[in-house]
Amino acid sequence: MGLPSGHSIRTAVVAMLLVPILISSAFAETLSKRDMDARMTAATDLVDAMGGRESIVEQINRVIPLQMLALQKQFPTMTVESHRIIENSLREEFMNGVDMLLGRIAGTYAHRFTTDEMRSMAHFNRSDAGRKLREQSDDLQRELREISAKWGEEIAKRVGERLQEQMNKPPPLTS
Repeated sequence: MGLPSGHSIRTAVVAMLLVPILISSAFAETLSKRDMDARMTAATDLVDAMGGRESIVEQINRVIPLQMLALQKQFPTMTVESHRIIENSLREEFMNGVDMLLGRIAGTYAHRFTTDEMRSMAHFNRSDAGRKLREQSDDLQRELREISAKWGEEIAKRVGERLQEQMNKPPPLTS
């Protein structure tokens, strides 16, 4: 048997160099898929710990009557039967989409936080303090908006007073 040709030696060398790269690349993709699966599991648990499903259902139950009221105003001659069909269809479509929405929300968390961070957040949300924070969040947000609005009004008032002072100053003397 003769010596291998230059072409076959080059092919063997390239294969020796590429195989470990391809294997490590495939391993990295598997790890990254495993990591993303772990993140999605943690994110789904976090959304659950935060009361995601209950919150969405609560919003649906608030929004549908408001939408129906707006439709009734827009179409005052709408029949009771049409009203019922539309309301039932809205409710069914919204409720059928809850899992998809929760999955998208979980995906957003999974891309921003590590598995350990999400597990810590879920643990906090299941604690007494986390539950209290969720229970108080609507009132807290309303209060914080009021505080911010009042702060903005105070700044606007002071800026207006400064402007008035500047306008009331006599013009500087010039020679």
